[in-house]
Amino acid sequence: TELRLKLRGDPLGGGIGASAILRIYLWPLTQWDVGNACTVYCIPFDQVTSPCGAVQDCKGDAIIPNFQQNFLRLVLPSAMSTMTEYVSHTLVFPSLDLPKGGFFSTRLAAQISKPDDTKPHYTESVGDYLYKMPNDGVGVGKLVEFYGDGD
Repeated sequence: TELRLKLRGDPLGGGIGASAILRIYLWPLTQWDVGNACTVYCIPFDQVTSPCGAVQDCKGDAIIPNFQQNFLRLVLPSAMSTMTEYVSHTLVFPSLDLPKGGFFSTRLAAQISKPDDTKPHYTESVGDYLYKMPNDGVGVGKLVEFYGDGD
């Protein structure tokens, strides 16, 4: 399933610069389990005046070590123009594995930091909410099924 995220920077903080580190937290955290590597490309605001370039790194990671991988860690393009309130690039994840169990309407969370991973800034997505129905045959809740269950 394709996921598109339009990013903008805060001019008071200097915007989002080239080679910044972006972490995208996939809520609900207990439902997601993405692969080790992810595919992402950047659609520039304007190829001539505000290029984007190739994302340097994209991988799945776990908030709790040795647990499910529930956030994406990206290193933004080195040739990317700075994102401000006027210049916004779009990140496209063409084949993100969605949770089998589905989830209610929610937002995503993100943390952006400098290339050396200092000065983190945390935010939540705006705009449309994300949701997913559970796959066929995948239950998200059940009643007590056998003796001793639900103690």
